[in-house]
Amino acid sequence: MSAGMAGLKPGFCVIDVTSRGALIREMARMGVDPRGIEIMAPKGEALAVRLEGLPKEVALLLKQEMLSKGGDVALPKEAVRPGHREVDALLIGTRKQFEALLSKLRSQPGLLPGLVEAIEGALRSAGPRRLVIEANGRRLVFGERTLVMGIINATPDSFSGDGVYKNV
Repeated sequence: MSAGMAGLKPGFCVIDVTSRGALIREMARMGVDPRGIEIMAPKGEALAVRLEGLPKEVALLLKQEMLSKGGDVALPKEAVRPGHREVDALLIGTRKQFEALLSKLRSQPGLLPGLVEAIEGALRSAGPRRLVIEANGRRLVFGERTLVMGIINATPDSFSGDGVYKNV
């Protein structure tokens, strides 16, 4: 450790990122350059895609490819045992790793008809959901940030003072 850092005791906080939007907001809050946010956001978005009824050879190939990209594929034990022809696979990785996998799969036409489309469809359905409602000249956008929050106070003393709602 350098002499300039001898007395430094950095604070830390684990950020539970449950959506791409949450990750982007945290980086923006920190003052990260917008171009940097664009580059880094896909790296922090972990996804899992289950594919059912794959030929086990394809499932093993997907595992090999995802491992080479830093992701993984969970397979049942039957995938390496003789006699089983089809298995389910759980592909695990970041959006960036999935994009690299899809690029590789596209370069191997005829591998399994519909495989690339199935993975792309799953990734699209995992994308951000946004709903815009317009009324009376105003816009309400759902899916970008928390819009309504409330507290429910359900203690016995939070209802009427005469005890009418004591059993609520």
